[in-house]
Amino acid sequence: MARERAWQRFARWQGAQGPDLAPRLTLLLLLLAPVGGWEVRPFVLLLAAAGLLSAGVLRAPATWLALTVLTGWRVVADWPMSDNHAYLLGYWCLAVFLSRWTPSPAAALATSARLLLGLAFAFAALWKLALSPDYLDGTFFRVWLLTDPRLGDLASLVGGLDARDLEASRHFLAPPPTLGEEHLPALVEPPALRAAARVLTWATALLEAALALLFLVPSPARWRWLPHAALLAFCAGTYAVAPVESFGWLLLAMGAATCPANAAGLRGGYVACFALLVVYDAIPVTTAALGRLPAAWPAG
Repeated sequence: MARERAWQRFARWQGAQGPDLAPRLTLLLLLLAPVGGWEVRPFVLLLAAAGLLSAGVLRAPATWLALTVLTGWRVVADWPMSDNHAYLLGYWCLAVFLSRWTPSPAAALATSARLLLGLAFAFAALWKLALSPDYLDGTFFRVWLLTDPRLGDLASLVGGLDARDLEASRHFLAPPPTLGEEHLPALVEPPALRAAARVLTWATALLEAALALLFLVPSPARWRWLPHAALLAFCAGTYAVAPVESFGWLLLAMGAATCPANAAGLRGGYVACFALLVVYDAIPVTTAALGRLPAAWPAG
């Protein structure tokens, strides 16, 4: 009985918070991963903090108009090197702003979220499966695993590379050396690393294609949970190894917006997965797997 009463209280709380959950997660994302330079970041942080503390600020169209302008300016200022999720964040803030002017903001935001998720995954899958031969042949992940310092622990974990091997491979794959440099180190690429690159290549492309279909094609009523389960699994798995938790937080905020009004359990799943990615951000999974965490965290 105690468990049943606790679940009922949780369900009532979730029902009350449901329409605001996705915007709240978006503001939390902006606090955890501030965006923009000095001319943008302070205002984004102030709006995010105020919206989390005040329901009036959270629901005000002016808040989301301001965030749309600020996140849009961030894209313009970083042009042409803006990350792809910077664009998606700007579109999402615009969707929240526009939903505030409709008779049913939650329903309007759910439709926008479903379309943005579906189209984002569809274009990602199209680029991988049809437009980029150097993705399908594994080149992308083979190079990324060796050259991105954020993936050094993953390369060590799946390929058995040590720091010297990684440094040699990064030097080998760097832009052409200056005139007179004759002795380049060898590329170190164990078979296990090439196999991991192939698995990551096809798993990513096929999962993104499946998510695009799940969010864009209406499902029978008994399968309505499937897009949510797939997105939660994608985020929990992908961002355990990909060091871009802010992208995962954005996808989860959008996914939470698509939950039906009576789906307290699904909203709880999105909150739990959001928290899991916070843990990933603080304690990288691949670093922990290699046993490289300090024995004790500094006090403070």
